[in-house]
Amino acid sequence: MDYDGRFDYSAVIPVRFGKDAGDVQMYPNPATDQVWILIPSTETGPALGELYDMSGKLMMSHAVVLQCGSNAFSIDLSEIPSGVYMLRQGATVMKLIRR
Repeated sequence: MDYDGRFDYSAVIPVRFGKDAGDVQMYPNPATDQVWILIPSTETGPALGELYDMSGKLMMSHAVVLQCGSNAFSIDLSEIPSGVYMLRQGATVMKLIRR
């Protein structure tokens, strides 16, 4: 509700966690300097991975072009402080621990 008493609803976005997260995989987890993301795709096209800290601050984003089939990408974590993060790729959200 806003200060003037009006309100709007935002769009509902599905978020999947864990093993049911659309078969997107991440390893190793916990990670030190690098993490690998495996993304299966039935289409060719752009995708965006985003890493958020636990306060919701965007720490990094990584744009890739998916090919039809299995895709593997590494993300350099060496500039990110140790902690717990959420990695989002589309509607898939996974917890990442950086040591």
